[in-house]
Amino acid sequence: MALSADLYTVIEGPSLAARTSIRLGGEAIAEVRVHDAEGIEQLPGLVARIGGQVRLIGEGTNLIAASGKLPFVLVNYERHSDPAILGEQEGRVLVRVDAGMRLPGLLAWAARNGLCGMEGLAGIPGSVGGAIAMNAGSFGVETGSYVRSVQIFSPNLGLVERYATEFDFAYRHCSLRGHSGIFLVTAATFAFYKGN
Repeated sequence: MALSADLYTVIEGPSLAARTSIRLGGEAIAEVRVHDAEGIEQLPGLVARIGGQVRLIGEGTNLIAASGKLPFVLVNYERHSDPAILGEQEGRVLVRVDAGMRLPGLLAWAARNGLCGMEGLAGIPGSVGGAIAMNAGSFGVETGSYVRSVQIFSPNLGLVERYATEFDFAYRHCSLRGHSGIFLVTAATFAFYKGN
């Protein structure tokens, strides 16, 4: 059963097996699919009413979940509009991207627009937000190396923009310095090189 609003959709009893790339896992309490940044502001109250532990899942790539009934409320930020070129800085082209965009889609868009640098990530599934949260990498390229800033939402901070220098990017890891709670990536600015 799904309860829908303009800003978000709540799905009761979603199957994690259906929501993850590995196709394993039991049933969560609910899934909240946020469609817009305004819906994010309502997320803490909505999750509190539903009850359960928050799990941020993005596209569900490479997640393994236990079987049976799980005490989780899955949160997924779905919004994605076309990437936008913001301008140039220090010889690199700055591109703003919604976190809900799929990473392969961003790389295809970059190639069509003569931008390069992240092509080592080609073939990695999942969303841009998930790629940042896990600092996805392949062939010597890591997502965090191309991030200039990240818009995040956390119950403690609200919806805020943070520079990449405020994050610690490590092997399959990203954390915001001085912040101990969870945060949801909602958008990011990447710095691409010009290519042919």
